[in-house]
Amino acid sequence: MTDFFSIRTTGGFAHLPGMAVDRPTSFDELGQEDADAVVAAVLCSNFFDRPDPAVQTGVRDARTHLISVRSGGRHRSLVIPEPIVDATLAELVRILRRIRNRRPG
Repeated sequence: MTDFFSIRTTGGFAHLPGMAVDRPTSFDELGQEDADAVVAAVLCSNFFDRPDPAVQTGVRDARTHLISVRSGGRHRSLVIPEPIVDATLAELVRILRRIRNRRPG
């Protein structure tokens, strides 16, 4: 199976349909620098082994990010609500959104 990631963002003050679409991205589609950045952020954030983040209540216009990653034979989907308290998760979201927003279609 091919390693991949996907990120879907919902919520916020405006509905942006392109952000809510789940478009898996194979690591094979990425340049080496992007692939290395994703793998490093996944490892640094302890993505596969960390507990689910606590849901923040009472935060107006907050976005939620659904991230799925398959890498090294492991797979996990994680819902990350804003505000993102953990700096390593915030960096993972930033990297994945940057790559997603550069992709056509």
